[in-house]
Amino acid sequence: MKTAVPFLTELLKNNMPYIKPATEALGHIGPAAVPALIELLKDRDSKVRCNAASALGHLGPEANTAIPALTELLREKDAFVRVFAAGALGGMGPAAGTAVPALTELLKDTEGLVRMVTADALGRMGPATRTAVPALRELLQDADERIRKAAAEALEKIERGTK
Repeated sequence: MKTAVPFLTELLKNNMPYIKPATEALGHIGPAAVPALIELLKDRDSKVRCNAASALGHLGPEANTAIPALTELLREKDAFVRVFAAGALGGMGPAAGTAVPALTELLKDTEGLVRMVTADALGRMGPATRTAVPALRELLQDADERIRKAAAEALEKIERGTK
């Protein structure tokens, strides 16, 4: 399977219809694909970056070497890249604890989808995100019901994890 990594990486760069399936295949290869996926996080094409982040998130803690690169993507101009990076970090659970300050800051993003996915990500990371509780509580007052719900669910998961 590891021998497929260069081929799949090339597909991501040159063949638009194959971006998503190739990224998913890289994610299924496992830890051997992590270095290639981290490299794809630097691609000029935001779709490639989003799909690479998604694949890393599916790998969970096995992709923990990608945490710094994913944390960096939280500052991207493209809202979808921020969404996928936050979701990937959430998929890594407590292993992504070093990203909590950046994720907490992202709860103030102007894009509602970014706030919603970030709240969910923090909830999936468990008790390591206790420092984000005040910011999550602020989201309980958000105008968007979906964001309020995501914040409430995240707070519940964090609370449940501390008992």
